[in-house]
Amino acid sequence: MHKQMGFKKPIQSIDFEENVIKKMKNRDVEGVEYHVMDAMHMTFDAASFDYAIDKGTLDALCADKSPETASKVVDYFNEIIRVLNTKGGTYIIVSLLQDFILDALINFFSKGIGNFHHEENIFEVRIQKIEKVAHKVNPDGSSLLPFFITIKRT
Repeated sequence: MHKQMGFKKPIQSIDFEENVIKKMKNRDVEGVEYHVMDAMHMTFDAASFDYAIDKGTLDALCADKSPETASKVVDYFNEIIRVLNTKGGTYIIVSLLQDFILDALINFFSKGIGNFHHEENIFEVRIQKIEKVAHKVNPDGSSLLPFFITIKRT
């Protein structure tokens, strides 16, 4: 399918759990290479990807407001930016976007807090709520809807 979409290189998929990677490899999806790898310490070369897609890693890493968590999230963001193409590389995230995750995104990409790449880059950030999904309403009346976030190096 990735070739039909115009991708010339195989898609790279990572997870830090070896069992997850084994299961994914058993699916035998053409055009995808799987790697056991820590997203905060990837072995890919700098500027090797036009796109990085996150469908749960940020929400899992940024589970609370603690300083330790904030430090891990900054490391993760710096690593994502390191592997993205320097001209137009785009980080795509699907997130529930709790307030502390939004704060982490704004602090890093807009304010440059902890961002090693802030001086040489401008980041275009777009956030869109995905409304056409079923969502659970919590007892207090609040609900969590997923958001689609794109962050592009310009």
